[in-house]
Amino acid sequence: ADGINILGQVVDIEGTFTLDNDYSIFYEFPQSIEVFETDVVLIYMLWDVTEDSNGELVDIWRLMPQTRILDQGLLQYNFDYTFFDVNIFLESDFDLSTLQAGDTDNQIFRIAILPAES
Repeated sequence: ADGINILGQVVDIEGTFTLDNDYSIFYEFPQSIEVFETDVVLIYMLWDVTEDSNGELVDIWRLMPQTRILDQGLLQYNFDYTFFDVNIFLESDFDLSTLQAGDTDNQIFRIAILPAES
């Protein structure tokens, strides 16, 4: 018999923050991922990669929002969501066009959808 899926769902996305996309990455949930209004959406940013004792790569994730202190000032990776989509964006107290490629290009995010009822 079919049961109710009470497990959360996770999807990894990659994107680049540019002036053209207003330093934001928009992701619309596909039909294969069902998100309800009461569900909780969290986003993690791939912060670093390390190796375990066997030399295997291990991802290090940080829960957003994340703030970085740079030479130019404060940079925050932040997000908002609806049950249709998520928007990941940069906020700063300086000109975002001065960011290095390492802060903007090919960033990887893990979107976690956690079932919840009100």
